[in-house]
Amino acid sequence: MKRVLSWFVVSILPVGLIWGCVAWPGGKSTSETRGANEFPTGRFVQEPPASWAFEFDEDGTWRGYEGDVPNPSISGKYGVTGNLYTEMTHDYLSSPKIPATYFWEFDGKKLTFKLWGEDVNAHRKSVYDSQTYIWVE
Repeated sequence: MKRVLSWFVVSILPVGLIWGCVAWPGGKSTSETRGANEFPTGRFVQEPPASWAFEFDEDGTWRGYEGDVPNPSISGKYGVTGNLYTEMTHDYLSSPKIPATYFWEFDGKKLTFKLWGEDVNAHRKSVYDSQTYIWVE
């Protein structure tokens, strides 16, 4: 019985927690309609002098833009649980396909990320960790 319980805790429980606790964002994003505990959607531009921008959609899709390029450089899916944001997928061919989680904070205008755990993707870490983005729409 102890072996079965150990197997459950190690194998099944983590999967259930991951899939059961990740919530897809939803709703319209504005500083008037979003509280401090709701992940915002819309377009966010990195504070100067950096030149990265994100768009977060209500359906859990994100897109990343570099510089003034009109088309996204990279995109993927994300999920939010409380104040934890997880980039679950991305379509950048040369980067590891391992999810990473960041604490997020939104004050109605600025969205800030801070690494939770580790991120083996150096580019992703450089655009999220300790970075602040200003909401533009």
